[in-house]
Amino acid sequence: MEWNEVDPKPQGSKSGGGGQFLKLESNKEYRVRIVGRPSEVRRYFLKDDQGKFKVAITDAGSECVILKKYKTADGEPEYKQTIKYVFNVFDRNDNDENGMSKLKVLEVSPTVARYIRDWAVANDVNPGAGHGADFKIVVTCKDSDRRNTRYSVLPMIQTPFTDQEKAYLKDHGMFDIAELIKATPQSEIEEQLGLSGGSSPAAATANAGSASSIDDDLGF
Repeated sequence: MEWNEVDPKPQGSKSGGGGQFLKLESNKEYRVRIVGRPSEVRRYFLKDDQGKFKVAITDAGSECVILKKYKTADGEPEYKQTIKYVFNVFDRNDNDENGMSKLKVLEVSPTVARYIRDWAVANDVNPGAGHGADFKIVVTCKDSDRRNTRYSVLPMIQTPFTDQEKAYLKDHGMFDIAELIKATPQSEIEEQLGLSGGSSPAAATANAGSASSIDDDLGF
């Protein structure tokens, strides 16, 4: 997907750290340089009889068997999808031994992604390509209650990729989001969530964009 396709709903509508993942923690500031396009990740969280959550990822969107098969008395989907956006970033707060920002994977809420999308649309710039910008993300949480978490996203100066970053991306590429965060097949998703409803309809096809070379995607 492209950045201008992120959460295309009008304003007012409802909508593990370490390693290659960058986890946003409460009451901290982060500075990142986006690399490439975002991926949309949709999850179900269902609580079992023991009070534990069962989690499954769907890549079928509105065609997912869980949405189509399990309805309330009013005909609405019984189980909701939680949407996040995932993309590669250079973490400006964490450098390698050569002084280059480490490439990581960042997962954010639609609220954060919309800030980035709006900047991209307003400036007609792909934030993950060669002429994108660094973004500062400030996370605040009152009284240690995660429900009170607020995000502030501020675009910094436009920051073209350095020669060092370009060389790294050409040699190593980006993290493959689809491989890191794998969707549960439609034929298995009911079992994964502990649901029983008979045979599942045929698996829906994911709405994935065609692959492009890293040069085309990043603009160098």
